[in-house]
Amino acid sequence: MNTTNTNTYLSQLKIFHYAFSLEIIFLGLIVMYLVQSGITNIQLGSSVEQILIALLLILFLLVIPLGNNLLKKKLTQIREKSSLEEKKISYRNLYILMLAVLDGCAVLDIVVFLISRNYNILLLVLFVLILLFLKRPTKDRIIDDLALDKEQAAFLD
Repeated sequence: MNTTNTNTYLSQLKIFHYAFSLEIIFLGLIVMYLVQSGITNIQLGSSVEQILIALLLILFLLVIPLGNNLLKKKLTQIREKSSLEEKKISYRNLYILMLAVLDGCAVLDIVVFLISRNYNILLLVLFVLILLFLKRPTKDRIIDDLALDKEQAAFLD
């Protein structure tokens, strides 16, 4: 895939971003409809639900900080690459990985919400959506993340 054109490169990142974000929103809305309409009737004991919620919170509190640390380490490695094309490809791959991790957290939250019918879990989904919004791809973010000089940043103009 040729990433020399800035519109193509930035557009690719934005498409990935929108696809992951909209998937979370639509899945959440569908599951909320199923729960509110009573179509699903999953009956688990309250102790199982509490265990699921506790595991979800622990996993959430571990994955987000660990993912952030991994992201920072990988960005450091990407910055050290000599070729701009290598930096762009590695950055795109890392961005997709970050989206997938956040998406996985949100989908797991939605599944646990479906099982437990605990609306407080949707706050975690909202938190993931806020993180996605904050991590959206922009020209300035790419320049900053890759530590591009003015000559290298010209591909984004």
